[in-house]
Amino acid sequence: VSVGWADFTQTLALLRSFKWAANKVDFRWLSVISGQDYPLRPLTIAEQDLRDTAFDAFVEADPITTLGWAMFARYYFHYLKLPRFRHYYKVPASLQDQLRKIRLTINRSHSPIHIEGGMRNTRLALGIRALRHPFNDRFHCYKGSDWFTLSRKAVNYVLDFTRDNPSFFNHFRRTYLASEAYVPTILWNNKELKIANDNRRFILWDTNGSAHPILLTHEHFAEMTASGKDFGRKFDMKLDSRILDELDRTLDARRSNLAGK
Repeated sequence: VSVGWADFTQTLALLRSFKWAANKVDFRWLSVISGQDYPLRPLTIAEQDLRDTAFDAFVEADPITTLGWAMFARYYFHYLKLPRFRHYYKVPASLQDQLRKIRLTINRSHSPIHIEGGMRNTRLALGIRALRHPFNDRFHCYKGSDWFTLSRKAVNYVLDFTRDNPSFFNHFRRTYLASEAYVPTILWNNKELKIANDNRRFILWDTNGSAHPILLTHEHFAEMTASGKDFGRKFDMKLDSRILDELDRTLDARRSNLAGK
């Protein structure tokens, strides 16, 4: 799958990975990580925690109704990608500023139209409020982290639900940033599963409301290694490569201590 950020291809790639793992790998637990994640403690400790836990999944999420209009519009609207304007940089700055203001006005007006996209060189997407959606008083939409840890039972349930509910799948393929709501919505609505509202990741967010987490560096070392989390994110070797070396030394020392017991 050729994956684009915020595109449904992210979710599609995830589902295909789930299916491959369920068919090819004898696993008890599955963790979704990126190339900018790194272990914060020996995997043997994380594995033991998962063997001992009473939970079926670790999925950080909240009901969409508690997160405001902007998040609501992502999952109750259907989006159509707009053509890319390759020469937008030639548009006068004053006009670009006016277009941004128009977009903000539309998005804050709670109108049946919403505009998303433009970040990370993505195309703009025009959203229109869906006449039909899968959510109701008994089946809520949840939005959260798309970095989670699932038991085989939870992975199988996501795959079975997707297979048995094509209208749910088709609704989400037309939403925006579906990866942050698709799996959380399926799992949090299953009352037979025990879900922990925790993604088992050490992540720091800027207080200025940025959509991206703070890049972790050596100054965060003590806090992250004391967090008890399985992984930290995000790391960037171009910013600080020493932190990964320091983590490796710490993990090697802890593994040696464990082996000596």
